Amino acid sequence: MCVEGVRRTYRQGKLLVSALCDVSFHVEKGEFIAVVGRSGSGKSTLLNVLGALDRPDSGRVWIEGVDVVAMTERERVRLRRTRLGFVFQDRNVLPALSVLENVALPLRYAGISRLIRRRQALEILGEVGLHGRAEALPEELSGGEQQRVALARALVTKPAIVLADEPTGELDSETADALVALALRVNREMGTTFLVVTHDHSLARCAGRVFRMVDGCLTEAGGRPGNLFHAD
Repeated sequence: MCVEGVRRTYRQGKLLVSALCDVSFHVEKGEFIAVVGRSGSGKSTLLNVLGALDRPDSGRVWIEGVDVVAMTERERVRLRRTRLGFVFQDRNVLPALSVLENVALPLRYAGISRLIRRRQALEILGEVGLHGRAEALPEELSGGEQQRVALARALVTKPAIVLADEPTGELDSETADALVALALRVNREMGTTFLVVTHDHSLARCAGRVFRMVDGCLTEAGGRPGNLFHAD
């Protein structure tokens, strides 16, 4: 992934707010990147642009050598369904669907047959330790189990890149540590690239590289791990 000169502004009443200010960086395949920063600093806007959910006002985003900004909307939808995985802070697990159905949903949107959807969903549920919960409804799961469902759903299409927005934000420390260990294992064994927005000190310290976002500007963090969050 390569990001070059990305800018994004929003209008709030009469004010023009710069959410992203000339953001540029490069991520190698298989890296685990964390982005830290205060609420409102532009982190979620960055994820939306990287995930082809929002277009920047200017700049370019290349994923696997393809210019995402220049894509048609149909091409962007296909990219999201096949090459990108998303983990949201609120999990977005559909309450009326079983665990298996939630995980298989991206495959259904991609037109994959029911038999193959079930096989692939069960396979990834096994990877995240939830094979035995496939027929359960989300309300029967703990918060940590629901977040594992969200991670499984992000991984079921075998994406090149997973974009995660505060994936441990609402979890207790033990459950958060287990989820981080799982994401790191997937990163290591499957070669999946992770870019994670987080306030979680433990998660950020596990990343190969850490970027800090302040008022829409992104810089690579340096120094000791204990100093990563001094601006939060």
